[in-house]
Amino acid sequence: MNKYFKNIIENKWWVEVFILVFSFVLFTLNDWILIKSWRGVWSGIAYFLMLYGHAQLNRFFLLPLLLKKHKPLLYLVGTAALLFVFSIIMFEVANNWIYKNCFLYKSSEQKSYIFQASTLVATLICILSVILILKFYRDRKNLDNEKLLYNQAQLNSLREQLNPHFL
Repeated sequence: MNKYFKNIIENKWWVEVFILVFSFVLFTLNDWILIKSWRGVWSGIAYFLMLYGHAQLNRFFLLPLLLKKHKPLLYLVGTAALLFVFSIIMFEVANNWIYKNCFLYKSSEQKSYIFQASTLVATLICILSVILILKFYRDRKNLDNEKLLYNQAQLNSLREQLNPHFL
């Protein structure tokens, strides 16, 4: 079981599927009661895919600025700009399409721009935190494997240097 679980964690495709399903369930669970038709289900999926798309754009285009180029200020500015643009898009889509066509709408607060921005930030934190934890896990595992190989090479070198009379 443990080996099977490790293989799933190390396989990037399975991790992506897990993150997609986990975050979908997490962010739509409170709306399941109100979804009463297939149209509502598809609207919920479309809404979530916009949230997920925002997180993936941040992950692939902005996160490398922070992790590889070490420019946190540029990352924060880019994230704020992307958040602003997506909040406007989400606000318009939610009010003009999703809430009119399904029963996802619960209160007037959900129709606000701040609600959409908060939802985007929460989704971003949720998805990126899991991705970063798994990235650091893989990096640490690779570093440990390199150390083991280096130690094994040193041990083999020392064995070759020993006088055959001592073996």
